[in-house]
Order: sequence, then structure tokens, then C-alpha cells
Amino acid sequence: MNSLSTLVASTAVLIAVFGAIQFVVLAFRNPFRPAWLKRKSMDNLAGLGITTASTIAFGYEIVALVAIGLHPIVALAVVSVFVLIVMVAIWRVFGCGERLRRADAGLSPFHRQPFEGSAPAAHAGT
Repeated sequence: MNSLSTLVASTAVLIAVFGAIQFVVLAFRNPFRPAWLKRKSMDNLAGLGITTASTIAFGYEIVALVAIGLHPIVALAVVSVFVLIVMVAIWRVFGCGERLRRADAGLSPFHRQPFEGSAPAAHAGT
């Protein structure tokens, strides 16, 4: 694989991994999650999986940037900023803040009904 296609693939992997991390966080905050997900061992396994997946995706992106000619320190800075941008974009696009507020209120974060504590513009027409 050439350097550009490696960069594109690593960027897609990075975005998918951090999207999955946001999903796992919401799934573990869901008050209606199954009993087997409520075990302490599942929390530990999720934490281990999140750490491993994010480290591998982060490293894969750095290797791809170094392959196209960036200095490793610059690649580390670029990937750090890119991860921050990706996380904020995922947070805003999928409304993770409102979903977490729903979970804290005892509701499912995956239900599409607007939450009563959300912005008034979200309730227009209801």
C-alpha cells in the first residue's frame, strides 16, 4: 500500500475507533443495559478495550503520517489535534451531551425522543 492510501485507511480507522469509544461510553451509561454489562469485569474489559484500540489507532495514524514525510514529533502533535477535532465532531453530530443527560436522568441514551432538559428549539412543533 502506498503512503497516501495508508494515511486514508488509518484516518478511517481512527475515526471509527473514537466513534466506537463514544458508543461504548453511552452503552455503559445506559440505565437499561443488560445485567451482564453491569458486572465490574465488563467495565474493566471495556476500559482495556478502549485503551488498546485508541493506542493502536493513534499509533497507526502516526506511522502513516511519518510515512508521508512528517517528523514524528510533528505527527504526534497533528494526530493529537485531529483526535480532539474528531471527538468534538462526534460529540456534536450525535448529540452525546444530551444523550448523557438522558442517561443521568434514568432514560435510555439511545431513544430519539427529545429530552425535557434540552434546548427549547429542539421542541419546536411538538
